[in-house]
Amino acid sequence: MIYRGLELHNVWDVQETGCGAILQRFPEKVRLALEKRRNFRAENCAGVEIRFCTDGWCTEIVLECLYGSGWIQVFRGPHQYASAYAEGGRTLTLHLELPEAWDSLNFGDEPVWKRNVWRIQLPPMQFAIRHVESYGSSIRPPKKEERPEKTLMAYGSSITQGCYAQNNSLSYVQYAAMRLGWDVYNFGLSGACYCEPEMAKFISKDVNWDMAFLELGVNMRGFFSEEEFGHRAKFLIEEVCVSHPDKPVVMTTIFPNIEPLCPSPTLLKEREDGYCRILRELADTLPYSNLHLVEGTQILDNLACLGADLIHPTDFGHVVMGENLFHILSGICSEQERRHS
Repeated sequence: MIYRGLELHNVWDVQETGCGAILQRFPEKVRLALEKRRNFRAENCAGVEIRFCTDGWCTEIVLECLYGSGWIQVFRGPHQYASAYAEGGRTLTLHLELPEAWDSLNFGDEPVWKRNVWRIQLPPMQFAIRHVESYGSSIRPPKKEERPEKTLMAYGSSITQGCYAQNNSLSYVQYAAMRLGWDVYNFGLSGACYCEPEMAKFISKDVNWDMAFLELGVNMRGFFSEEEFGHRAKFLIEEVCVSHPDKPVVMTTIFPNIEPLCPSPTLLKEREDGYCRILRELADTLPYSNLHLVEGTQILDNLACLGADLIHPTDFGHVVMGENLFHILSGICSEQERRHS
């Protein structure tokens, strides 16, 4: 969405308050439809970017981190410009100034992100924009030709959201999209990926994307029977496939984690096995040629990629997963191009 000359990417609602404009990844009707104990997780800014172009030499943006803490990453086109640490309850001023040498350089290439685009990528905390100071210069959103042509849409758990990645731009979904040269909508929800009908309709009908990636199941193991999971997952997958019949839809079974390592049977372990069986059956039986199934072990192929909780990837794990996912998605894109040529 566009807000005061800025493009707010992965933002679908802005709430004007006394502390500034609070950025929301989901429309209010979708947020309120999520499970009540967890719908606040939809208020974090995972995958959100503040983007703009300016003819001015210097711009300052004042942000307030409402809760949590983490690293903001600033890019000028494809180049990382700076990192800034944000703490909950504190304001932060980002001072953005064009590197002096750039005016005289001849880069000789055409990156998917043009070098005149400022990109401020926020971590999965809640943020508000308090002030934008351009010192009299104009500010505008990036043009279509200044950004990637295609967009990956991802829906899943805290793993897809990018939890444990100290640099959220290198979380596995963001990394895979960057390697593809694509933009990305990240709708990962920490502990709250429950496949609600409202979420299914939102990501299928309200979001424009070129490929979808679905990581379903891990958050639902402790709360939903196999039958209910199958019902919800089937509805979401069908909505996504039908709404974009010419676009690939890639889903994964649950990533390796602590439960299969437990020596004795547990409810979570039993349901995880059942959920993965259901996802495989849906991939085999649903009549959608654009639906593709990937095993979680193809993406997270080494338990050393996990942190000590044995569920969330480390920084290293996110990079390994992102590289694996990049090759998988790239292969699916090539296969689709061959079929349509």
